[in-house]
Amino acid sequence: MLGNQAQAEETWLTLREACDRLRMAPKTVRKLIAAGDLEASRVGSVGTGGNGAYRISDQAISAYMERRKVQPAQAAS
Repeated sequence: MLGNQAQAEETWLTLREACDRLRMAPKTVRKLIAAGDLEASRVGSVGTGGNGAYRISDQAISAYMERRKVQPAQAAS
């Protein structure tokens, strides 16, 4: 039951909203999705010849940003 409750609280963004959040162009975000670097879901008429629209969760954006985190260089002793 707790899993369903957590899913209900998840925020889903449109491609444009995700682009704004990541400060990236739509083409770049689509490439990240296609490469499997950014998790997304397709909604709409995916199976009927339409492309559908992407929805990206806040959690997916956070996970992507966490994986891309740069570690500061160690200070020289």
